[in-house]
Amino acid sequence: MKTIQITNASIIQQIINTAGIQKDGFIVNNIDPIAVNGSLKYAIMKNLGVTKPNMVGVVLVSEISEGTENFKGIIGTLYRLRGSTSFSIIAEQYTITCLKAYINTKFTSSNEIRVGKCTYNGKTYIGFTTQSEPSPRLFFSGYYTSDCIFTHVPESEVIWS
Repeated sequence: MKTIQITNASIIQQIINTAGIQKDGFIVNNIDPIAVNGSLKYAIMKNLGVTKPNMVGVVLVSEISEGTENFKGIIGTLYRLRGSTSFSIIAEQYTITCLKAYINTKFTSSNEIRVGKCTYNGKTYIGFTTQSEPSPRLFFSGYYTSDCIFTHVPESEVIWS
């Protein structure tokens, strides 16, 4: 086998795009008794974006209904990171469970963030809060379903159930 080195970024991106290499998370084949709509994925490190400055926000994980549903949501580790010459350091990690399956929900966190069922713009979601420090970046490592949306919204616009 011959090894070659590719250093051109556009060639590397073209290989990723055409070869179907997963950039978002590894698909986990459905494992009985776990049934999901779409697919179950495992993220080594999924970038969930930057929180809004000086605002407690909510990350909407997935829209849910009041009826029976397949397994949906997240279970894993959340990381909050920030640090530069302009901002003091934030380096936190905690476990999080934000799930719905059948008619049941399960919400846990290893720190003070709120995890649960909420309503935003008339729709019901499962989600979790972010703290109000200016602009830490959120990363997630763990299992999540492909219907997760990871949308940041102000907590002031959310009603918790």
